[in-house]
Amino acid sequence: MPEFKVVDLGSQARAVARHVEGWPKSKILTWLEGYGEIVYVPYHSRPGIDHYGFLSHCGMGSGFWFEQDKLVLQERIKNVIHFVEVRCATE
Repeated sequence: MPEFKVVDLGSQARAVARHVEGWPKSKILTWLEGYGEIVYVPYHSRPGIDHYGFLSHCGMGSGFWFEQDKLVLQERIKNVIHFVEVRCATE
């Protein structure tokens, strides 16, 4: 598989979703940590849904969360937020 670098998770959401489809949550988090800082956001999280913030090494930020067996990424297109969902493996 070719190397994939995350520069701006918000604009790369669909490509990231295709790249990590079927991966477990822990592998996705470890992979993203290689491209920036991940922060757990407890005030948005609730049972079964874990919210995170991501800040890439070049300073671009975006949010994402895990909901049961899905990863949900916030995609930005011309300052409009869309949600991209992808299946994750159970741990």
